[in-house]
Amino acid sequence: CYLVSVGEGRRLAQLLRAKRKEIKRTEPVRCVIDTANDPAEISLDENVTREDLHPADQFERFRELAETRGWGAEEIAARFGFTAHVVKQRLRLGAISPKLMQVYRDGDLTLDQLMAFAITEDHARQEQVYENLSYNREPWIIRRDLTASNVAATDRRAILVGAEAYTEAGGTIIRDLFTEDRGGFYEDASLLDRLALDKLEGIAAQVQAMLEFQRAGSVVFDNGNLIRSQAHAGGVADAFDIPIFTEAYLRPLFSRGIGPFRWIALTGERDDIARIDAYLLDAFADNAIIARWIALAREHVPVEGLPARIAWLGHGERTRLALAVNRMVRDGLLGPVAFTRDHLDAGAMAHPTIMTERMRDGSDAIADWPLLDALAMASSQADLVAIHSGGGGYAGFMTSAGVTIIADGSAEADERLRLSLTNDTALGVMRYADAGYPEALDEAAAKGIRRFDLGAAA
Repeated sequence: CYLVSVGEGRRLAQLLRAKRKEIKRTEPVRCVIDTANDPAEISLDENVTREDLHPADQFERFRELAETRGWGAEEIAARFGFTAHVVKQRLRLGAISPKLMQVYRDGDLTLDQLMAFAITEDHARQEQVYENLSYNREPWIIRRDLTASNVAATDRRAILVGAEAYTEAGGTIIRDLFTEDRGGFYEDASLLDRLALDKLEGIAAQVQAMLEFQRAGSVVFDNGNLIRSQAHAGGVADAFDIPIFTEAYLRPLFSRGIGPFRWIALTGERDDIARIDAYLLDAFADNAIIARWIALAREHVPVEGLPARIAWLGHGERTRLALAVNRMVRDGLLGPVAFTRDHLDAGAMAHPTIMTERMRDGSDAIADWPLLDALAMASSQADLVAIHSGGGGYAGFMTSAGVTIIADGSAEADERLRLSLTNDTALGVMRYADAGYPEALDEAAAKGIRRFDLGAAA
């Protein structure tokens, strides 16, 4: 007599057949005696692959295999035909509070709600949040309540410190295996605060050194990583005596609508970019800066992903290039080409400590211009228009507008390119003319850009 750990359902079926006289009770039945493999593993495999267990049973059995056999997610996945990520999810669910698991078995929690509770392995915390739930038991409410005392990885303190430094200091990052958690949650808020203060002290020391170099006659500027803002928060009162790079070097260019303009060969063909390079070298031969840059880029800039090029072109120049490229596409010389630009462009961004710091008219924080730019691009029939509110170190400070137009060789593309690119750079010139920059006023007059004088209207 052997213990049947696999095939019990089939054994009972054979007994039923004998009871119904379909077979004799002495009918031989082939059996396999397996002494080499683990009975529990065989039984779980049988039930997982042939007959659906209650999900709670699967979760708990996977956890038992991990705890009693010492198997990792990869080994369990290989044995049962799942991905390692699915196994990790089931192991996490198997670690849910037994009390909540029973509630799930009883049908008073959905699987989505159970997955929300799995964001933490703290049973007491899980049960506390469950007891405090009201009629609204949406999974996002459960996740919110479970992480109320933690710090999101998108928090500025977490970005400043970084995951590596935090974990090296003994901190734990809670990860949600069932949603896009954007980096998870830093469990120890006090540790994160201490590390952030330490980081600020280090940044403050760096900026103090930069100020010393500046006082000694060196050329010093902030390249847009908010180091001065962090140093000021760390106690360096004169951190903003260091100029931002846009004010120090780029504002005369932005005043004329000149900024980083991009084009991408959507076919993936490098030769398309090479043909556009050749056109630029011929058609813009009188622009020494562009000619020198294109020659250098062709030789030294590697292709990564779709072939692309960038050049600082201004009002009228972008439109001229894009329309010429669209003609080349129409004539079969090129595949479709996407035209876009950096968000750090004349009328496209407002950021009071990067793009628009110390404007002549004090309009540093006025975000109307990028919003007007986005509306103008939509009205100009651009293929893609986006409004952004920053990210990373820019979060909470920056508003910008993005635009993309496709040159597909059609007459309609001619119109979209002409309107979008002309209006985009014109609005950039207007933004700086409105702020009183002489270069912008000169550019508007020279290029015939019609603008409404807000100062005169006031």
